[in-house]
Amino acid sequence: MEHDAVTASVLIDAGTLDDRLPRIVTSLDDQSLPYSRYEVIYLDPGSSERTSRRLRELVVRRPNVTLLPISPGTEGNAWKAGVEAAQGDYVLLLGPDDLLFPGGLQSLLDATAGGAQLVVATGSESGPAGFVSEDLSPGMTIDASDPAGGIAMLAPFALIRRTTLTEVMSAAAEAGRDAGFRSLRAAVLEAAGASVVATSPVGLGMGPSGGQSIEDAWSDLAEALGHLDAEPSARLVAAQAAATFRHSGAGGVPRSTADQIVGLVRSAWTDRDVDTLPYAQRDVVRTLVAADVAGADSATKAVADIGLAVPSTSAEWSAGVLYLTVMGVVQGLPRADPRPDFTLAAAIRNLATGIEYVLPSTADAARDSAGFIVHASVDAALAAAGKPLERGTWEILVRLNGFGSDRTISAALPQPRSTTGIASGAVVDGTPVSVFAVDGRLRLDVGARGHGFLGARLSPEQATINETAAGALLTITLPDAVARGDAILHGALFLGKFRAPAVLRTTGSSAQIECYLNGLAGVSRLEASFGGTKQQPLGLQLRIGPAGEMTIEAAPKVPSKKPAAKKPAAKKQGGKAPVAKKPVAKKATGSAGKGKPEQRRSGRIISRVPKPLQPWARAASRSPLIKSAYRKATGRG
Repeated sequence: MEHDAVTASVLIDAGTLDDRLPRIVTSLDDQSLPYSRYEVIYLDPGSSERTSRRLRELVVRRPNVTLLPISPGTEGNAWKAGVEAAQGDYVLLLGPDDLLFPGGLQSLLDATAGGAQLVVATGSESGPAGFVSEDLSPGMTIDASDPAGGIAMLAPFALIRRTTLTEVMSAAAEAGRDAGFRSLRAAVLEAAGASVVATSPVGLGMGPSGGQSIEDAWSDLAEALGHLDAEPSARLVAAQAAATFRHSGAGGVPRSTADQIVGLVRSAWTDRDVDTLPYAQRDVVRTLVAADVAGADSATKAVADIGLAVPSTSAEWSAGVLYLTVMGVVQGLPRADPRPDFTLAAAIRNLATGIEYVLPSTADAARDSAGFIVHASVDAALAAAGKPLERGTWEILVRLNGFGSDRTISAALPQPRSTTGIASGAVVDGTPVSVFAVDGRLRLDVGARGHGFLGARLSPEQATINETAAGALLTITLPDAVARGDAILHGALFLGKFRAPAVLRTTGSSAQIECYLNGLAGVSRLEASFGGTKQQPLGLQLRIGPAGEMTIEAAPKVPSKKPAAKKPAAKKQGGKAPVAKKPVAKKATGSAGKGKPEQRRSGRIISRVPKPLQPWARAASRSPLIKSAYRKATGRG
């Protein structure tokens, strides 16, 4: 690998990947970094023949992929062997269910700019013991004495400086310990002195600890406590206990492990104020301090139904920013505690990739009420942690923070009751953005590839045609379109089936379409598309007169298609057969069996022609020209 910039080695245990291999390969191929800045090492302790063959193919086709076979009986040292083979400045360990967002590795490496030894990061999903408390703010610095330091050890993703990780692993091996992921991170945190939380979620999954058993997870945690101060240790124990009982229940925790959990919780919290814990952890810890394992199970179930309901949303564009006001309520709270000390925030999530970013927001709530109002804003040019949002479809969420559970509690925003403020889309620093709804939920189409952004039907008064040296220039102002910044989007104006090059020009807060016209006499409906956006009707039509004069008119509305008539229901079998109706003979006009007078005359004339010539006469009698001449000659025409 080239080391002209900070580099990373991504290690993956391939032993149980199987059908999940293509997903993780795609995830790593899609990273925004060049191959020269990251390598991928697959540790193979004996995968299936199909997986092994696919891995060998990857080594041939990818310049940054390495396959490291692990000998039978040495699986416990597989990660250590992988770290020793790694060449990157930093190492990232991934579990079989983990996926990185396209900018995930870049985000992790960016967080090392100050020389951090350990960077922990969140994901958009969480798991039994893989989450970061909302107490950890993006970009904050923590150390082994910080109250949040222990919680950070549960993060799904951790980027660790390779030299530090090698030293910690070697020390554990010399002491005869098989370091788990929590204890490994805690030891690195103790050795490094500080850790930095990345600026945004970097992927999906639970991290390398996702496949651990409950027994191994708690043995690992007990080892980690030796590297942390008392307060972060207590917080780590509480968070792990709440997550364990929520996922496994009292019946799913082995007796010996339950005793271990009770011992660790009582040691940490007997003399501490449990009310300082997040809401989802308080009652669990209280019951475990009392050695009531069944009570801990009931305590987790008591908060399982807590969720968010968002019945009302309003939205409005202003200066290229979409401003949102959300009204909702926290559901499932016990009456005795109507509003625990959690907070509410807004986020935006890509529906295709799952990548998620926190939005600028403020929340208001009545002191003694579960109701809330959240004010949030979406700037498509800055919402991706200070960078533009990726093109695609995004949904906006309200999220409950500070709840203390590894379960994400959020609700998607509903479609606003009034669409006056968002009837049109926007062009934000050259990027089209449209607002739409699916199944009653608010969506943003960044790039407007699937939904129009030009607003409602335009009127002819907004269009002008001027004769210039280059030809007839059509200019259409877009009074309802929101624009910010100066930009030119190239595209086309469609005059019926004819395509004419056109541009959408934004200047400050105004936008207009410009196109040179030509064509033949007639009427053509106008549609437009710019920058790869969806082709959209403008509600206008161009009329070109016989002398070439051009006018813009309002296009008639296309009537909506009526739904197809329902087919009659099939009659049940076994019923009476329908009685067949007898055909009714039509009344004959004139003599029965006789044709029209002209046909009778033709027949008489043909019969008088000699038989050899009758076929020609019969054909001639069917000629309209001969029929007309005959009628004129006989006075019947």
